[in-house]
Amino acid sequence: MHQLLSKTRYATVHGLRSDHTFNKTQAKLHQRLFFSHDNLKTVSLHYSQVLPAYHDVWRKEQEQSGLSTKLLHQLPDATAAQIIHMQNARENHGLRSTLFMSRYDLAVHRPTTRAALESIDLAALFNSIRKSTTRCLGTLDFDDSESLGFAVFRLIMANVDAGYYTQLLSEVFACDLAGVMFPEGMSGLALEEVRTRGMRYRKVVLEPGASRSEMDILRDFWGRNPSVDTFSAAV
Repeated sequence: MHQLLSKTRYATVHGLRSDHTFNKTQAKLHQRLFFSHDNLKTVSLHYSQVLPAYHDVWRKEQEQSGLSTKLLHQLPDATAAQIIHMQNARENHGLRSTLFMSRYDLAVHRPTTRAALESIDLAALFNSIRKSTTRCLGTLDFDDSESLGFAVFRLIMANVDAGYYTQLLSEVFACDLAGVMFPEGMSGLALEEVRTRGMRYRKVVLEPGASRSEMDILRDFWGRNPSVDTFSAAV
């Protein structure tokens, strides 16, 4: 979406040329806004409504199983609520995992000499930080010295370099953007009001691309400096 809606004079500052954290923030925001009760019901559609043939197959299967052929065209309220609950649980689990990886990333980049780095027991460090952050036992707690989880953390050497914490930062910014756009939530808002607020987000945040400082763009939209209050309330 950022790539499509950006309007810049030069291609070198268009769309996704922005900082990775800034681009990640937009993706997190769209995901956060989508998982609302009204939005889930609006986009939902039973597969039997796609084609008449699908409906015939579904009806036949229902009758053969002795089930009701009364069709709900949208998700029931209880199902939408369950999906949102599961998404929130998945997000909270993911945040703990991201915090753990961020702490490990910073820890292995802290030594100032090669000798200091080589003296670190990476497996023990990985295990300790995982347990203290996620409250989950690590592989070393089961005397499995050959299971080295840190060895598959490839992002630590993929242009992230002590910057994995920005994954969490993008979550904070996304929550703050959503809180400014829809402080009262999206439920019950008139379509025209949603469109007006969305257009302001498009003009202020998406259109400049990388032609301006990302933090200046966000400050203009917020009308203030970033805050962790909305994120803290969400988790």
